[in-house]
Amino acid sequence: MKRKLLLTAVIMILVCIMSICVSAATYGDLTYTVSNGEVTITDCSTSATSVTIPSTIDGYPVTSIGERAFSGCTSLTSITIPDRVTSIGEGAFYGCRSLTSITIPDSVTSIGYEAFYDTAYYNDSANWTNNVLYIGNHLIDAKTTIS
Repeated sequence: MKRKLLLTAVIMILVCIMSICVSAATYGDLTYTVSNGEVTITDCSTSATSVTIPSTIDGYPVTSIGERAFSGCTSLTSITIPDRVTSIGEGAFYGCRSLTSITIPDSVTSIGYEAFYDTAYYNDSANWTNNVLYIGNHLIDAKTTIS
């Protein structure tokens, strides 16, 4: 019995040592987490108007923007995403109704469903060409009609 308890304690200690703690922290208007040595932006101050996401925070590369991270930030007018970011989560900028200026680097290989839905950029018909919306080289949405 003592051997089993000792083994269980050792396993629990190893799991605690080997696991990477994920806790939220802030950097200016941004809230982020660090996991596996990479930063994910998880939230933004609703009063932010122009945000340039840094390529590193506390020495860790910023590689993703989490689901709904900026959702509802109605004052946000401009976002610049750095080259290290590879993914933008579902609904990341959903409802940012003042967001007109968006810079997405070519490093982004994944953009979640409705990531830019209901932003000023999305809602501006001048940004759509033949019912297709691009931001830089990235296809954001395509409208179809069924007759």
